[in-house]
Amino acid sequence: MGTQESIVIENQINEHFKQYQYEKDNFNIDCNVHQNKGMGEYVYSLDVNLSETIPPEFIIIIDRSGSMGSDFNYIITKTIPEVLKALGYNNRKIHLITFESYVNYFSLSQSELSQSKLNEAGSTYMAQSFLALEKIFSFAKDKCKHFRILTISDGVLNDQGITKQKGEMLYQKYKDSFKINSQCVRLKNNSRNVETVGLVSVLKFNNVKLCYLVEHNSKDISDLAKVIIPLFLNDGLSGSNLQIKGDDVNLRNNPWEKNNSNTQVLENGKITIFADKNVPLYVEDQTKIPFYINCKEGEEINSDNYEEIIGTEKLSHMFQKVRMNKILNTNESKKENKDITDYFKNLSQLTTKVDKSENNLEYLNEQIESINNDNRINNLNDDQKANYVQNLDEITRTLEINKLKKDNKKLKNQMNSLMQSNINLNNELYEMKIKLKNLENKIEFNNNYNEKNIDQNETENNSIKNDNEEKIKEIEKIERKEEEEREKKIKEKKERERKEREEEREYNIKEKEKKERERKEREEEREYNIKEKEKKERERKNRKK
Repeated sequence: MGTQESIVIENQINEHFKQYQYEKDNFNIDCNVHQNKGMGEYVYSLDVNLSETIPPEFIIIIDRSGSMGSDFNYIITKTIPEVLKALGYNNRKIHLITFESYVNYFSLSQSELSQSKLNEAGSTYMAQSFLALEKIFSFAKDKCKHFRILTISDGVLNDQGITKQKGEMLYQKYKDSFKINSQCVRLKNNSRNVETVGLVSVLKFNNVKLCYLVEHNSKDISDLAKVIIPLFLNDGLSGSNLQIKGDDVNLRNNPWEKNNSNTQVLENGKITIFADKNVPLYVEDQTKIPFYINCKEGEEINSDNYEEIIGTEKLSHMFQKVRMNKILNTNESKKENKDITDYFKNLSQLTTKVDKSENNLEYLNEQIESINNDNRINNLNDDQKANYVQNLDEITRTLEINKLKKDNKKLKNQMNSLMQSNINLNNELYEMKIKLKNLENKIEFNNNYNEKNIDQNETENNSIKNDNEEKIKEIEKIERKEEEEREKKIKEKKERERKEREEEREYNIKEKEKKERERKEREEEREYNIKEKEKKERERKNRKK
């Protein structure tokens, strides 16, 4: 990829990310933290419920070489639009990377893909696709955290070696930065050999679920969408930018990793995060405001409950990663397999008295060591390698069988405990019956004793009753007499009070009459004085004349 082409692709990717405002994260998280003393680690079991109104970024990497023929345009115009519609992308643009002798990048919507005139051309060179993929990751790092990747090819790469190297370098750089569901389709055309190693380089980015190298016959190209859609349905990914963090702690998606990151990206559903210490965890989205999670203390991890806490699918995915690393056979993949082997070897030592035939830790350790020691894998052809990566039926079945055996043993122990409890209960019931019988005998004895004394008691009761009746009559007579005396006294008192009031009233009347007489006398005296005064005045005047 030349400098000019690189700049063009960068500009196109930048424009792609400019046109979207990613969804606001609404979430609910339940958390339990388990200590694994034997490994010196802590395991956070999270049940995450995120809003999923916007689907995640979708990257489609497709072989455009001449061998694809008309299948290429059919996939672009028919298959991919059908997949996008089923997954809810509507007219949301996706990333399209095509590889042949050159690599091209397009940001296209469902309707634009349906009308595309892109056709096959050139040879099969895939390595430069990782440069375009790196630019997408680089622009997306602070914008979105969830990706779906679909890779389709029908031939053998002309640059398999460099494709492996570039894929491994990009994986090591971004393996903890995003949640990725990566799936691949090997399009079979007659007896032509189809690439596996290059596809595994992209498949390895998957860190949310089991991944598949689906083999599909080009004669049935019209059914390809129906094969692809289930690979991405209900994968827990969305337009979320949500991350979980802890201060001064190393958080890891896989227990053997030695990264120094205190951050992990969240996706919907049940997830597991490994840590070197137990610290409070908090969630951050675009706002950068921490929201602390209430993590409850769970049971301590041992060989009995490890699989239940981690999950069978997570263990199967770990095992699948070992197989993919063995297929790639790069220095980095060999180192990762060594780290995985060492981890499970130490983990298997947690097994103590558990029957090893029922212990999945011991089983996985043996299988992983067997893979690392098997040099025949590099001699497999592409079809055999593809089947080797994705055919986990035997492993999954064994894990499930061992789990069922363990669960069956637990049920038997519970049944034995219940049976013993039942025996104890029967013994207690027997003792209770004896006590009840003794109680009935005592009651019968008391009844017989009471019957013998009932006549005597009745006679005494009648005599007492008669005496009581006489006393009651006497008391009632006395009470009536006392009541009469009280009523008489009350009546006499009322009469005295009435007379006193009457006398007082008469006295008041007399006093009033007396005062009236005195007033009249004063009035007469006043009139007499006035007349006398007038008489004297007339006499005075007469004398003067």
